[in-house]
Parts: sequence; structure tokens; C-alpha cells
Amino acid sequence: MLKAIDTAYKGHLFRSRLEARWAVFFDALGLQWEYEVEGYDLDGVWYLPDFKVKTPQGSIMWIEVKNFETRSDKKFARFSEAVMAAAGHGEWPRTALVFGTPLQFINCNMGFCPRCGLPTDNGYTIHGMMSLSNSPWHHYWCDPCDFETPSGGDNPHYEDGLAHTCYVPRKGFITVPEMEDTALQRRVRSAAEKAQKARFEHGAHGG
Repeated sequence: MLKAIDTAYKGHLFRSRLEARWAVFFDALGLQWEYEVEGYDLDGVWYLPDFKVKTPQGSIMWIEVKNFETRSDKKFARFSEAVMAAAGHGEWPRTALVFGTPLQFINCNMGFCPRCGLPTDNGYTIHGMMSLSNSPWHHYWCDPCDFETPSGGDNPHYEDGLAHTCYVPRKGFITVPEMEDTALQRRVRSAAEKAQKARFEHGAHGG
């Protein structure tokens, strides 16, 4: 039976280089993360999420890393349901399964909320990018951000988005200036390429 190589990075011993690459990716985007920090009993089934990541605004998102061929996981699905059930009124917890390396992930047209950084497919949390005619803005939708952003118009610009992205929120709609959005996509790809090229040593502290 094939076994993944334990990989050291920043004082953590990861179960695989794939997980370590996601840690490098999070670091490159300025996201704080903890690895396998808490385990949960899901009605007799033990589950340990891979990453507990803080959004730029300080909320928590749980990230499960799988190989490129795996697009679903029963334990993670049960965990996501349990987190949702335990959420308080006016909350929408963030959970996401990512597959492959960060570079493989984005090359499959997967995206990240420009405000909170939640990874997702473009048909779920981010319903695609819409460039309005005669308007140099790109508009995203994020369900969890719907519960954390103000309603109404004339909301101020915020500069606390993913990788310091500037945006204007209106409930779940996250509006990003076109040039800012282009810069964000470049930063995301650069972070993914850095993770792809990262070199680690088995059982040693990688850089």
C-alpha cells in the first residue's frame, strides 16, 4: 500500500507534501492557518480536519485537502453538516474541500472569494464573475459573506480582502474594481506557483 511522505514545514510535520503545499499557498496569501488542530466526534466517527484557517476578517474556515482525483469526502460532508447545524442565528460557517495542489485547483477554474478567501467552485459560493457593461467592476457572490457584510448602497471601500484586495460589499455581493481583480488573480496564481515549486525535506524543517 502506498503511503504519502511526511513533510516538514514551519515546525509542522504534514502527512503529505500536498498538504504542505497548501500551507505554503496560505502563507503566500497572508492567511493564518493551523494544521490538524482539533478533532471531532461525529456520532461515533472520529474526524480531524486538515486546516483551520482565519479569513482576513478573523472568521474561521475549515479546509480539507484531497488528491486531484477526489472531489468529495463523506467524513468531511458530515463534518460540514455538523458545523452548519451548530452555527448560531445569522451565521454561515465556512467549510471547503480542495483537491490537488493549489495550482491544479485554480487551473480547474476553481476560485476564491476576494473578500474572505473561501475556496470553492465557481457554481457555488462564487457564482462566476460578471463584468457589467460600461462598468469597470467585477462582481462575486459569497454565501458566508452575506451574513457578515452590510446591506444597502453607498457602502465604503474595504481594503481587508484576500491579499489586501480592495472591494465594496453589499450583503453577499463582493464588488471588486477590474484592475484590482486582475491583480488579485495574479497574486493567487503567484502563490499557487510558489507552492508548486516549494522544496521540502522528509522529516526535516522545510523553508
